[in-house]
Parts: sequence; structure tokens; C-alpha cells
Amino acid sequence: MGNRRCSACGAPLADDAVICLKCGRVAGRQPPRRPPQQRPSGRPVQRNTNTYPQQSRRGVQQAPAGRQPQRTARGQRPRAAQPAPQPRKVQRPVYDAPPPEVQAREAGGRFKRSSGVSGKIRLAARGFAAALLIAVIYICGSLIQTTRVRLATYHFKSSMKMTYSSYGKAMDNYFEEGRWSANLFTASCTYTGRNKHGEEYKMVFSAGVKIKLKSMTVDGEPIDKDMIETKVMGMFI
Repeated sequence: MGNRRCSACGAPLADDAVICLKCGRVAGRQPPRRPPQQRPSGRPVQRNTNTYPQQSRRGVQQAPAGRQPQRTARGQRPRAAQPAPQPRKVQRPVYDAPPPEVQAREAGGRFKRSSGVSGKIRLAARGFAAALLIAVIYICGSLIQTTRVRLATYHFKSSMKMTYSSYGKAMDNYFEEGRWSANLFTASCTYTGRNKHGEEYKMVFSAGVKIKLKSMTVDGEPIDKDMIETKVMGMFI
């Protein structure tokens, strides 16, 4: 018999007894006792549960468990923790722009450089198209300028009623033959014609913002400004 006793009735129990024979209650098994561990002679070992380092009076820095303490001399502060090394930034190389041939190849051939006979023909075709476009624009501008002059009316100083209301109608009736020419660069329009009496007229108009008769020549002789109104009135009557 061991020193075990029932916790309910206090009866002695055997070491391997599970149920008390007196009261019938479960006594349970007692875990085997471990032999006492022999500690080494000297100072008892103290476990430090603090995870943060502490500074002792003697200048010894107590580190967390698993780390060796850092010893410093008296009167000196412990060294600060060094930051973790940062990764170095790798400089990317700078490349020059590719040649035009490579750029044209990458763009799908839209900007392909003209070379050889086909390239010269293509260049000539583009130049011809540009020249044709400029010519069409000039012709359209000349027609518009000439139409403006033909629809204009001379403002006479007299109150006499005129038969025709514009230069176009008056000249078509007064001259047997004639032609119009316009210059977009000088913003002028010229009419050259021959009347029924065989006289050759040359009339120059300024076709800017306002339509105005600048000069008149009959058979190569210039007409004075005072006589221009009389000559024009003969066309409108």
C-alpha cells in the first residue's frame, strides 16, 4: 500500500487503484513522480521573459532570449541598431532612337522611305497632285473674284437713271468682244475688250474688300480720273 488516500472518504488506496473499495468513487490514477532535477551549484538561472532589451546598471545590455547581450564600457551608450540595407537602384540604360528604316518597319510600312524607280515615281505623283490642287484653288479664287467685279455697280455722282445695274451687264452690251483676268496675289481684276467703234479698252479693278475702278486705258492712252466717270456712264446708258 502506498500513501494514496481517497479524496472523498480518506480510505487508503493502492498505488494502481482506480476505484475506492470503501465508497465506490473513482479515485483516478496518480501520475508517476519524476525524480528531482539536480541544479548546478552556483547562482540560480533566471529566465528573462521581456523581449525588449534593457540597460543594466553595470552597462550590460540584456537582450531577448536567444541573443547574446552586448557589453559596453561604463559611461558609454550602447550602439543603435543599424538599419537594414536597402536594395540598390539599377539604372536603366538609355537607348538612342532607332533609325528611320526601323521605325517605318515597326509602323507597318506606313512611313516607308521612297527608294528606287518606284519611289521617284511616287514622289513625282505627289508633287503633281500638290501642283494640281494649287491650280484648282487659284482658278476657283479667280472665278470668285471676277464674279464679284461683274456684279459690282459704279456709283455715279449724277442722279440720272442707268439702264444696266452692274459692270457685267453694261460691258456685255457695250463691247463686242472681251475677256476677264484676275490676279489673287495683287487682289486685282482686269477687263480687256473692243467696242463697236473699234476702240480697245483696258480697265483695271481693285478687288479687295471693296470693288473700285482704278484705271482705264483707251487705245493704249490712259484716261484722266475726271473723264473715267463719263466713259463708264456711256457704257451703263
